[in-house]
Amino acid sequence: MNTPFLESVRGATHYSRGTGDPYRQAATVTTGVGETPGTGAKWGAVIDVLLGARSLADDWDGQGAAAPPRVAVDSALNLALSLKSHGAPAPTDYGATVDGGVTLTWHVGKEHVVIEVTSVLEVEGYRWTDGDAKAVRFPV
Repeated sequence: MNTPFLESVRGATHYSRGTGDPYRQAATVTTGVGETPGTGAKWGAVIDVLLGARSLADDWDGQGAAAPPRVAVDSALNLALSLKSHGAPAPTDYGATVDGGVTLTWHVGKEHVVIEVTSVLEVEGYRWTDGDAKAVRFPV
């Protein structure tokens, strides 16, 4: 089922991919799109958490979690800034994962979209609706 929300997220990680060396720091994306009240604050919280993930060390959760590579965090930041500048809604859940990635998750009604960034070149996207037997992977 395609919705405007899913269309705004599908393929969005294209903006986080760099060219050339996959270990280089991702370039910054310029924003400038007008925002509705509250949108800027929500995206601001997302950006703050992702910036904080840049300084995580292994075992950041006290249970052995791997720290995300800085290039993965920078790619997730780039993606978040791109989505924000294109008017996408802020994710409802976001941050570092215990296996060394960064995730952005949206829950809108019964629809769910998850994008996980583990490096500049490794980005996975999944979507599902409550009641689905399994999540559908979409190209990113």
